Amino acid sequence: MRKRQGRRLTVLLRFRGNLTPVMRTCCIAVLSIVATTMGCGGGDAPIQLPPGSYTVVHAQLKSGGASIPFQGAIVTLDFFERARVQPLLGRFFIEGDAQGSTKVVVLSHDAWTGRFAKSPGVIGRTIEIDGDAATIVGVAPPGFSLPDGTQFWAPMSAGGNR
Repeated sequence: MRKRQGRRLTVLLRFRGNLTPVMRTCCIAVLSIVATTMGCGGGDAPIQLPPGSYTVVHAQLKSGGASIPFQGAIVTLDFFERARVQPLLGRFFIEGDAQGSTKVVVLSHDAWTGRFAKSPGVIGRTIEIDGDAATIVGVAPPGFSLPDGTQFWAPMSAGGNR
C-alpha cells in the first residue's frame, strides 16, 4: 500500500491599497475552500481551515542582536492540528497558551535554520516580538509555511488577537 504524499498549496495575492476586514475574511474563506478541495496537507481527508483561523502580522523579531522584520501569523489553538502537521522540535499550542501571561511562539523551519542555526536549544528561549517577550515552544517542520512566508506563529487569545 502506497503512502499518499501531501500536496502544497501556494497562493500569491497582490493587492493595491489596504484590505478591509470584510475583504480579508472573504480571501481567507476562498483560500480555505480551495485548500479543502485540493486536499492540501496530505492524509486521507482534505485540510479544513475555517475563516478566521489565522491573521497575518508583520513584526520586528529580536534575539540577542538587531531587530529584523518577520512575517508572522496569529492562529487558533487548533491551527496546526487542522493543517495536520507535527512539530519538528518542541510542541505546538495548548489551551493555556492563549490565556497565559507568558506569550509563546512557534518558529518556521526557515526562521529556525536562518536565525537560530538549527539549535535544538532554541526551545524555551525568550525572544522579543515587537518589544514583547515570547518563549519559543516549537519549530514547524520543513516546508510548512501557512500562510506563505510565515516565519513565526503565535496563539490567538480568546478575544481573537495576540
